[in-house]
Amino acid sequence: MATDILISIYPELMPQLESGIKNFEFRPFVINDDSITMWLYETKPTKLLNAVMNVKPAISVLSDNQHYGLGDDKFYEIINTGRVAYEITSFRWLDNPIDIKKIKTYYGLANAPQNFVYLQNYPKLLSDLKDQTQHQQSSLDF
Repeated sequence: MATDILISIYPELMPQLESGIKNFEFRPFVINDDSITMWLYETKPTKLLNAVMNVKPAISVLSDNQHYGLGDDKFYEIINTGRVAYEITSFRWLDNPIDIKKIKTYYGLANAPQNFVYLQNYPKLLSDLKDQTQHQQSSLDF
């Protein structure tokens, strides 16, 4: 089974995600699935659901062939705060970002995700997002 979640990301992290320098996303929760898609809501001042990334299952230790683009020491510093790491395998910008007003009024989310939201609970939003990405050609696979 595949899991699609909506998470919030600070705008200053987006260039690091796009470039692949930030090759792990750290979160305080574990998603138990082999196929995880994280849809990214960029917080203030942007306020847009505007990107998507595929990630591997959560880890808390780097293997011998893994390295965090911002430093392995930084990886373990973050892990030691009680978070797990999801290795990012691809990143894509959405051609048609969705603003917070439409997320609330049309798709029925009460507000931007504070932790994460299972998009399976919002089938219209998930369907529209998947339709959009199926028509996109550009993606950055790492």
